[in-house]
Amino acid sequence: MDITIFTPMRTALALLVLLLLRPVCAQDPTLVPELLRALRTNVPDSVHAQILVKLCYNLTAAHPDSARLFGEQALVLAERIGHDRSIADAHNNLGWLAVSQGDLKTGEAELRHALQLFEEIGDPAFISVVRSNLGWLAEHKGDRVTTLKEFQHALKLSEAAKDTGNIAVLLYNIGTTYNRMNEYARARDFFGRSLALEHTLDRPDKEAICLMGIGNTYRSEGDHPQALKHYEMANVLFTRIGDPISMGLIAENTAGLYEADEPLKAMRYYRRALRYYTSAGSAIDQAYALQSIGRSQLQQQALTEADSSLNAGRALALGHGQNELVMDFERLLAQLASARGDSKATLAHYERYMALKDSMQSASSENELLRLRTEFETERAEKDNELLREKDLVSTQRLRTRNLQLYGSLGLVVLALFGVLLVWRNLQQKRKHSAILEGLNAELSEKQARIEEINALLRLKVLRTQMDPHFIHNCLNAIKSLSLAGEHERAEEYLDGFARLLRMVLEHSVRDRIGLEEELDFLRYYVKLEGLRMKGEFTWSIEADPALLDEGAMIPSLLVQPFVENAIWHGLSSKNGPKDLTVRFAAMDHGVQCTIEDNGVGRTAREDGRRSLGLKLTGERLQLLTERMKSTGEFHIEDLRNEAGGPTGTRVVLRLTGTSA
Repeated sequence: MDITIFTPMRTALALLVLLLLRPVCAQDPTLVPELLRALRTNVPDSVHAQILVKLCYNLTAAHPDSARLFGEQALVLAERIGHDRSIADAHNNLGWLAVSQGDLKTGEAELRHALQLFEEIGDPAFISVVRSNLGWLAEHKGDRVTTLKEFQHALKLSEAAKDTGNIAVLLYNIGTTYNRMNEYARARDFFGRSLALEHTLDRPDKEAICLMGIGNTYRSEGDHPQALKHYEMANVLFTRIGDPISMGLIAENTAGLYEADEPLKAMRYYRRALRYYTSAGSAIDQAYALQSIGRSQLQQQALTEADSSLNAGRALALGHGQNELVMDFERLLAQLASARGDSKATLAHYERYMALKDSMQSASSENELLRLRTEFETERAEKDNELLREKDLVSTQRLRTRNLQLYGSLGLVVLALFGVLLVWRNLQQKRKHSAILEGLNAELSEKQARIEEINALLRLKVLRTQMDPHFIHNCLNAIKSLSLAGEHERAEEYLDGFARLLRMVLEHSVRDRIGLEEELDFLRYYVKLEGLRMKGEFTWSIEADPALLDEGAMIPSLLVQPFVENAIWHGLSSKNGPKDLTVRFAAMDHGVQCTIEDNGVGRTAREDGRRSLGLKLTGERLQLLTERMKSTGEFHIEDLRNEAGGPTGTRVVLRLTGTSA
């Protein structure tokens, strides 16, 4: 088996985790203390039963044993007082609890009982919930045909009940089922409909899940640009709501897109996913991320690093009883031992892999037998239903023939009138929607044109202020002086550096963002040339956190230089004694912070004409970047003073959020 199959397997498993969370998306263990307090109050038995039902529901995922206890207590009390709603709720919650723990037989019995009771009550919203749970039961059995039927039945019931929230969830569930059946176009249609409703309901977490589902369909079809586009949109929402598990899953899926062609870029995304999972304390997700990292390191022959990653992931998987994941780790460790030429270790890992595989296949065979038996029973029931439908069709046809002459003419008139009204209504709706869409498109086009125009103007302004004529004139005079003094080599070095700096300015001015390493090179060349013109002792340092360089951070181009220029020529040039300049890039939450500090004369002693123009243009450019690149930026200036209150320099702190690798 080739090792490259584990990335799509991880994607499928991760998607299944999200799917299994959908039926219980409203569970909230934080409500348990309040429910327990309500349980101790003097309330009617019917209310008491409902509190027990809610405790069972909200503890299903977090504490299943406690959930079962409360569910059974609710059932006993509800049956004693004859409260039908609570009886049905208890059977439904106990059924879903059994399904989530793998006891499919008990789960089906409880859910069927709940369905019968809710149908007697007659509320379509409650019936829809049970039908949805039966759909997930069929998914656990591997019977996707039944899964789809149950979800579609539940959707019709929720539409009848006008339950928009559950409609959105069921549309997503149907899309997921089509996706697992490799019908990607249909899956995207249902994901898109769910996304539209979730946006209306203002549920950004579920919007992000829909976007990730759409991205996964494109990924399965090999359309990586569309997959990346939807992953990025989902990541924006997950970042906004602070969901590290989902952010890690997005990073893993993105890494999978790059793994074949850009392994180093894929590794950065895998490590990012590992950091998210670690911050969330999710050991299983950490194990999956370590598996991907170790596999990639093994492919790149980084054997020592692969050994560390794979053994760490295997330990996490063992600690949580994930036998299938442990089996995958044993196989990769066998390949690692083989690459090292350790035949004994290779054999040991392979034997453990085969033992786990045999165990998994036995369990899989039992599940397959259960699935085949379910399919057989379903097929037989469908045949019986078909016979009943044929008999009913004959009776209906006879009745229709008797009444056709009496009601035929009237029916045709009503249908014709209804058709005319429907066509007229559709035309009116179409005209209305077309007018709205045209207005929105015109507004968006106008806004985009304005942004592009402002951006072009600001680029020219900033470019002209970065390397103004005074700097060029002074540099040429310095080169001329060195040449006249006979220092030709130094003059040539100065000229080469000046030409390289001009070229870097021209290259950077046409790009919105550049890599941090490119920005460091540009600033160092700039300060080095300015230092040749500085009188007296001048020291400088331009550094960045290694973590930012490893992650390949991106920042807006030609944005830091005006602050550095201001520090040199308005803070340090007129100072007597040692002159020191420090520029430091550091990581912050979702972005980069740049600090420019000098020990110059301070702002009160400066001539602010040119400095104010450069800072004004920089502020305009930051405002444009906020709107155009969905990022934010700000800067503030601090005056440094000694104990006596005298100026000792200036510090500028520039914060840029929304930067990415």
